[in-house]
Amino acid sequence: MAPSGRLPYPRFRRTMAEELLLRIAHGYGNRRARIDRALAAGVDVIEADLRAHRGHVWVRHERRLPGLPLLYNYRLGAVHREGPYGLAAGPLWLRLDRAGLPFAELLERVDGRVGLLLDLKAAPYGPRRSRGFCAAVLRQLREARFGSWLGFTGSWPLLDLVRARDPETRCFYSVDDAAAWRLAQGRLAGGALPGVSLRASLADEARTAALCAANVPFLCWEVADEPTARTAAARGATGVLAGDLAVLERLRGTPVVHPGAA
Repeated sequence: MAPSGRLPYPRFRRTMAEELLLRIAHGYGNRRARIDRALAAGVDVIEADLRAHRGHVWVRHERRLPGLPLLYNYRLGAVHREGPYGLAAGPLWLRLDRAGLPFAELLERVDGRVGLLLDLKAAPYGPRRSRGFCAAVLRQLREARFGSWLGFTGSWPLLDLVRARDPETRCFYSVDDAAAWRLAQGRLAGGALPGVSLRASLADEARTAALCAANVPFLCWEVADEPTARTAAARGATGVLAGDLAVLERLRGTPVVHPGAA
């Protein structure tokens, strides 16, 4: 058995044309129908949100109301507002928690045909549940012998726990506002930032140049159109997250740029 919970299968980290821009279908792992659409579109990677509930790992972006089979979120982007059993009421999104999608089912449906970017969603789990959540995710990946590209993003404390179990795992720390960027700068200065998932509105020349200079790979998320995606690629992004499969299709074969390289 591998020490410290490390993933023992070499093929688990098989690269997937990493010199080409990774085309990541944002949120497409969270619904069964969307998984099928992303697979049919031939994307490189599917992004999925993971949450822990009652000892199980579920694939969903929404939080769950205590004691009720009802999921909710505020100000969700269109990419996450899809049923079944969903209703938008102004900024509030509600969805009945019926026929939930277990993480094990996502792994079975994908079955190594596409990479996965797993967004570990923050919640008030506490230290013990947080460790159990991360351990369960890594265990299920190991048991499924997942063999395609894999990355983690999301909650910084949860990503720290994943890296503690397996330091070689690809982790992209989410930066969605100026405060998070300041935290990232602190880790950059200490050489303790393995990767970043950077909101597109923050991916200016100064920030992307700082990441490239430190040799820190970054993904660009909430990409709404092809020009934004190509700008991110020109500034050195390893991959882009978009909810529009047509945009991702037009990016097929886009090379990864290494700014400053000879």
